[in-house]
Amino acid sequence: MGDSKTINKASHETWTHADRVHRWTAMAAKSIAVTKIITVKASFTVQQAFETLSDENVLSAPIFDENAHKYVGVIDIVDIVSYLAQNFKEDEEGHALANWKEVIKAKNEFFATPVTELADFSHRNPFRSLPDTCSLLDVMKEFATGLKRVFLTSPKGELNGLITQTTVLKYLSQHNRELGDVVKLKLSELDLGEKHVITIKDSDKAIDAFKVMASKQISSLVIVDNSGVAVGHVSARDLKGIKAQFYQFNKLFDPVLDLVKIVRNAEDLNAHVPVFTCRKEDSFHDLLNRMALPRLHKIYLTDDQLHPLSVITVKDVIEVALTK
Repeated sequence: MGDSKTINKASHETWTHADRVHRWTAMAAKSIAVTKIITVKASFTVQQAFETLSDENVLSAPIFDENAHKYVGVIDIVDIVSYLAQNFKEDEEGHALANWKEVIKAKNEFFATPVTELADFSHRNPFRSLPDTCSLLDVMKEFATGLKRVFLTSPKGELNGLITQTTVLKYLSQHNRELGDVVKLKLSELDLGEKHVITIKDSDKAIDAFKVMASKQISSLVIVDNSGVAVGHVSARDLKGIKAQFYQFNKLFDPVLDLVKIVRNAEDLNAHVPVFTCRKEDSFHDLLNRMALPRLHKIYLTDDQLHPLSVITVKDVIEVALTK
């Protein structure tokens, strides 16, 4: 038994990168899939779907048509952000909605909209499924096309599991030894991320932050002060903290940093900056752990003064795991 363990350990240490990638991508996708899947009915309004996402603390849910007995799409918080941004536009002269009466009317129309109208409204979240017998590699190929999630279905069409990019990120964080020496590399050696970081000032309105996300087709923004220092971040998921009641909905017209503080029950967001930032001297292992714990979809590489230099996404991380 002792010799066998020694041989296995030696074999593990001499694996090539291709061997390692094959080992974790060849596994059955359902072995790491989320099995509790929250769904919404096709008869739901946006308000009902929105409350479901908020109450269940999820970012998306498949839409099931009970009459057709099939899934007809996915509602994602990003779709709601995109729809919200489109329906709270300025007038022809660039002015915001004239008064609170108009705001209330727009809010009521927004929440009364059938949820099916918002399915993949952002053109970034189509419903995609694979057989529950597929491998993780099959799922990764779908991610390479830009998808964020894949559902696993039985031969009868039942949903048996869900795999998102963050599901894979969590697996890689917990099994980082399978990645080999790449986990020891510093971020400065990997040249990760998009160099153009889109920011929003802490004094800008929250609704404007969501409009920027919709127009740039991104799901989060780093919040900076007047000197360009990162003081927080706002993401599409923060919209879940806004309920349909008017007294909460009007928070969209408050400064974005104030909204985030309310949603996260934080008085001082400066204490949270290290959670979503990293430095060039950090290792890939550090990055994995930092993103996996709070299920971050993005993390910002900053200098020592917390000026954003680049933004690193889960997709960037997965690409490193596959190619380095």
